[in-house]
Amino acid sequence: MVETCARTLQPQGRGPARHAGRALGRPALLLLTVALLSGCGPFSHPRPTPSRTATPVPSPSVTPPPTQLTILAPDGVNMRAAPSLSAKVLGIIAQGVQLPILQHSATNGGWWEVQGQSHTGWVSGAVGLTSTASFQSYASSVLSFTVLYPSAWTYQESPPTVAFRGPAASTGASPGPTATAAPSAASGSGGSANPTITVTQAPSLAALPAAVPPTLTLFAATPVQVYGVTVLERRYIAPTGQLLAVVRVAAHRGLAFQVVARGPLAATAAGLQTLLETFRFPIGKTGATKPG
Repeated sequence: MVETCARTLQPQGRGPARHAGRALGRPALLLLTVALLSGCGPFSHPRPTPSRTATPVPSPSVTPPPTQLTILAPDGVNMRAAPSLSAKVLGIIAQGVQLPILQHSATNGGWWEVQGQSHTGWVSGAVGLTSTASFQSYASSVLSFTVLYPSAWTYQESPPTVAFRGPAASTGASPGPTATAAPSAASGSGGSANPTITVTQAPSLAALPAAVPPTLTLFAATPVQVYGVTVLERRYIAPTGQLLAVVRVAAHRGLAFQVVARGPLAATAAGLQTLLETFRFPIGKTGATKPG
């Protein structure tokens, strides 16, 4: 830079050297002005080169593999010596039992190798039999059924009804304990951020309370299995756009249940599916076999 500036300011001309001491002419003044404007001269400083800061790139999040398996099937599942339905049965694992996962095999529909109390074995990964999610068990000395519900849910018993309540769909936060009574089975048209499932017990289907407001219209009726009994799951859409689903089960003579699910569509449907898959009553089913 300094050498370039010196060359720029050097007077140019064809005359003898004795003319160097004379006053600068217009061409020389013009060159001097350009040099000063371009940063040359006694007061110029080198311009620093701007440094580039690298933008950090976030690393992709990796979901850790599941470490625990929960048995969902009401009558438990078979533990086998290999990931196959033809493999030797090592034992039966009861509903609600949680076992450490050792590995997973995608063969034959998917199997989990788990660590039991006395030995290891393989358990079917079929939907409705096992799950890697976390659950809690519900049992009552008053009501005649047991069921599993998601660990983030709570329940409140007010015989002959028990209400299971999930976390708010917008925040995912688990609701705290409540001292209010269980919601009425007929109040299904209002909107709520929390999925709620109520189970009511009665001696017969005729003795169960009304579950659907007359203003709602049925839009789907799907056959489902509840502990070996085939029933219809009837779905309605409330004016708020939320789901209202009703399932009525005649367990046996002298025992009937009504399951009413209401709330945001996805969370309510998922909670209802888990409850129906794990629902168990004490009698009314014979010849039960252990799946898987």
